Amino acid sequence: MSAEQFLTLDPASADFVVDVSNVVRDDALLSARKADLERLTALCRALASHVGDHTLQIYAVVDDSLLTDSYLTRAERAQLHDWVEAGLMEPRTVADDRLIEIADLSGVSVVSDDGFVEFHRRYPWISGNRDRFVKPVPLPGGRVGIARRVMPVPEDWQITRKEEERLLLSAGMLDRRTGSGPRREFLERLWRCPERGCRLFEGGRRTGAGQALPRHDRGRAVCPTHRLPLIDRGPRPSQVEVKIHVNDEVQTRVVVVAGHDVVVGRDPVARKGQRAVLIGPWLTGAATHLVSRSHVRLACHDGVLEAHDTSTNGCRVRSADGTEREVRPGRTWQLRRGQRLLLHESVWVEISGRTFVLEGETPLPKAPARSEPSGPTMLGQILPKQDHRKGRRPTR
Repeated sequence: MSAEQFLTLDPASADFVVDVSNVVRDDALLSARKADLERLTALCRALASHVGDHTLQIYAVVDDSLLTDSYLTRAERAQLHDWVEAGLMEPRTVADDRLIEIADLSGVSVVSDDGFVEFHRRYPWISGNRDRFVKPVPLPGGRVGIARRVMPVPEDWQITRKEEERLLLSAGMLDRRTGSGPRREFLERLWRCPERGCRLFEGGRRTGAGQALPRHDRGRAVCPTHRLPLIDRGPRPSQVEVKIHVNDEVQTRVVVVAGHDVVVGRDPVARKGQRAVLIGPWLTGAATHLVSRSHVRLACHDGVLEAHDTSTNGCRVRSADGTEREVRPGRTWQLRRGQRLLLHESVWVEISGRTFVLEGETPLPKAPARSEPSGPTMLGQILPKQDHRKGRRPTR
């Protein structure tokens, strides 16, 4: 029984969509080889046994990198190319987005052990799903079985981090081949394009916040627009991107750069060298009285975000497990990923999952009408119960 008899590129007749590279490179299956094409055949047999149908069909998507993987034998690479040429297998630079797209359109289950975290925002049905994802597992006697998966429910910053990884990968700035991760030697520098008037890399006009993502090409950083090698302007300053949530929505992103503090509040006043982020137009209900004009000052020191409370009523820090710590007026807190700095129950600051692809400050949209928020909540957020902290004094 060969894997070929199970292959189809007709989504309407497919029973599963399979991440071929993920399966073939799973060294927990069959052998200790880093890549073994026989695992795909074993998977097909296991799926057929799992559903009790030996005529089942799979839609196979393969990463381009597997087609030239040196851990496969020459015969195995030739077999993959034959299937691609025969229209039995779909090649992709990265298979993940195609796998989820097909599953979303056709309703078939996905065979992979990937968490697909970067797609949870675009496809909300993934989070916590219990019946649309399966993976191959080793069984005694060198056999392969099928196990259902319970998909994770990631936090917002974890989704953002995976989204950034995809951006880095598309620009060649994520080194998957050696496993060393982001190419920090390029990402932690400031760049200037030799082309005059380049809008992405304008020399001397940027502090580093929101600098465009360069492209990696044969060991050089190049401009994505002009394809010219970029000129190194020195180290990129320490910086952290934060998201400001108001009424369960991200209203703005701000990059806090070392030496340039950011003041956040209802109607903040910033000193020289600081930036002010106005959130007053978005505040509703009790928040309009409990959020101070200048509520918190954010600063970045060696990549660590410090929040100095400048309010009347103080802040709270809520961790992912729900525990809280109070930050009294005048105190400073080192905020970490996964924590929320609550100015009010409906207003909080959190660190973005992005480290390198920073967008800079996004302007606030036109302020909504003064009414209580309604509608769906953000994906992945666990919203706390309302607590307007009785006994608090109104802000000045």
